[in-house]
Amino acid sequence: MSEKKICEVTIRVSEELKNAINDVALYEDRKPSEVWRIAAELYLFGHHHRYLVACGHADSCETLRGSKP
Repeated sequence: MSEKKICEVTIRVSEELKNAINDVALYEDRKPSEVWRIAAELYLFGHHHRYLVACGHADSCETLRGSKP
């Protein structure tokens, strides 16, 4: 994604998960925040895509916020 990252989210995770993210970030030469963002995008946009496919007619489906995707 090329849009500017202007929002910040705080989450609580286990020490084990935090360490795993830090290990992945080190291995991929990325910042941990970038790994968190990528993981969230892959998971959430994947669910959104499955929702649109399950709907069968994406143009007329509405999201939970009431606007069309």
